[in-house]
Amino acid sequence: MTYLVDTNILLRLFLRDHPVQAQKAEKIIENLLIQNQILFIDPLVISEFLFVSTGGKYNISKKEAVHFLFIFFQNKQVVTVNKSVLLNSLDTFQNKNIDFVDCYLALKAKTHSTKVISFDKDFDKIDKNIRLQP
Repeated sequence: MTYLVDTNILLRLFLRDHPVQAQKAEKIIENLLIQNQILFIDPLVISEFLFVSTGGKYNISKKEAVHFLFIFFQNKQVVTVNKSVLLNSLDTFQNKNIDFVDCYLALKAKTHSTKVISFDKDFDKIDKNIRLQP
């Protein structure tokens, strides 16, 4: 079976700010992996995870948050849509001053030989040929 993992599970595993929930999250993830179940992480969950963990209340560095995700995705039972695009987007996100969603859209556009329609010049930091300015 494939299970969809919500943002709060990733946050508890990473932040350990709620010890009881962190322990429960760790236990269920470990048990599912032992049972060879598939854990699906939607790119929307990754976006929310990065927004919450690197901003506002927690203010964790991009590098720390991305490192956690890279380790999590090393398990072959942890899957997502366009995994290579997602991992490249995470790498770009941690190294440039660009929102994760913009990184993801830019790299997805490059992969599919298309353009992103946007006023946002951040796309030009990745590739000047992928943005179509209205």
